[in-house]
Amino acid sequence: DCRYRSGSSSLLGNGSSELAEDCDGEKTKAAIDHISTKINRTRDQIRGEQTARDDNVDEYLKLASNADKVQLTRIKAVFEKKNQKSAQNISQLQKKLESYNKKLRELEMHGVPGHHHRQPREMLRDMGQGLKSVMSKPREFAHLIRNKFGSADNINSMSTWFVPGSGETEGEEGGERGERGHHGSATLPGNCSLGSTHSATGLKFQSDDGSECSSVTSESVPGATTTSPHSMPLHPNPNPHTHTHSHPHGYEVLLGEVRRNNQEIERLKAKMEAFKQAVHKEVTFLSHALTEERFRSERLEEQVNDLTELHQNEVENLKSTITDMEEKVQYQSEERLRDIHEVLESCQTKISKMEHQQAQHQQYLTLEGLDNSSARALVVKCINVLLTLLQVILLL
Repeated sequence: DCRYRSGSSSLLGNGSSELAEDCDGEKTKAAIDHISTKINRTRDQIRGEQTARDDNVDEYLKLASNADKVQLTRIKAVFEKKNQKSAQNISQLQKKLESYNKKLRELEMHGVPGHHHRQPREMLRDMGQGLKSVMSKPREFAHLIRNKFGSADNINSMSTWFVPGSGETEGEEGGERGERGHHGSATLPGNCSLGSTHSATGLKFQSDDGSECSSVTSESVPGATTTSPHSMPLHPNPNPHTHTHSHPHGYEVLLGEVRRNNQEIERLKAKMEAFKQAVHKEVTFLSHALTEERFRSERLEEQVNDLTELHQNEVENLKSTITDMEEKVQYQSEERLRDIHEVLESCQTKISKMEHQQAQHQQYLTLEGLDNSSARALVVKCINVLLTLLQVILLL
């Protein structure tokens, strides 16, 4: 009965540690999956915002090519507002993605907070709960042990009765293994000792760095301060392999995490390779487009230069032609004016001659005795008309 209960308590302690590790692994896996889902959702949102921004740029370029100055100002203001909003959303999503990646790295390195980083006092309290089932036994249990073995001092020599798995047919080798199993309990670490002293201060624990931990008080082991001749001494376990049965699950969890990390790395490598190829194609396309645009701009520049030179030459030719025409017109006008002056002078000479002839003719008529004044006036008028007609003809 004593051997069964001791084995049951040790199995309960081992089961609690394995169950805690199972719970920690499941919670860590669930938390990692949750963070990964958030990361993927945030990345999709970032890609959506970038696509919307690119569509906005395309729409702005399309509208700006067919708009006047007033519409272009309004379209530019709307585009800048949308672009600024998209940039703010992308910045916020990137910050959120960085925080999610940081949380994911912390979970992959340390697990869920509060489970893998428990305080030593909490660990001692859990071990004290396992000791409670062994230390706080009824007095009838101690009385039965005393009646069976004669004295409580013989319990240490017969400790093989309290080791699970140590049978009666194993002989001396089984007894030695039982004694080692008694010295190392499944509910106590290998560097802890519980002495059968008269106070609870004899139960000390060594931490990982060698410092002593606080002793298990009456909170975890009730009745530990009372002296009893039937208390069973527990000593440090010289065999550190008694707890290795709970490690394979932790190794499986770590291997699972490593596999998931490797799969994630491979997936990221594939995505990065695809992204590199897409970027390379895009860069190649853009370089070809830029080269074509450069050649086209060079050709357009040459054509513009040729047209400019041609226009300048034409303007110079027009200026020279106009200058020549002005000089020619001026010369012709001067020649015409000179001719007109000469004609006028000749006309005046002829008129003076005609007046002189008229005067002579008038004198002649007077000498002949033309007394008829009316006939004389008519003749004068006719002569004046003829002179006027002659002047007009000469002017033309």
